[in-house]
Amino acid sequence: FHITGDGRGLSQFTAKAWVNFNGTSTPAIRDSHNVSSITDNATGRYDVNFTVSLTNADFSALGNCTKGGGSASAANSSVSYIGEGRSTNYVSVESYQADGSTLRDSTFINVGVFGD
Repeated sequence: FHITGDGRGLSQFTAKAWVNFNGTSTPAIRDSHNVSSITDNATGRYDVNFTVSLTNADFSALGNCTKGGGSASAANSSVSYIGEGRSTNYVSVESYQADGSTLRDSTFINVGVFGD
């Protein structure tokens, strides 16, 4: 456990970065910690860019997103995956319809990162 000069506590169980963003149209960050921007790579594909780089790329990242409006179905339900792209500077996230193969933009996408 480490206390920083500004009084924050840092440890392995402290989120190194997190973000809540709108993935439709032009992605927009609603709130975040240690996230400088979102890169829109294509429908349902984004990079979450860190303000301060992590020590290494062996971090754990979690993602989720909301479904579209209406009752649950394969067409309007969503699932979010952490993509294969990652480095000390960013992590990729993908948002799919519930079928798991059709990419889609989601209104609420959340990503949390834990590690060094």
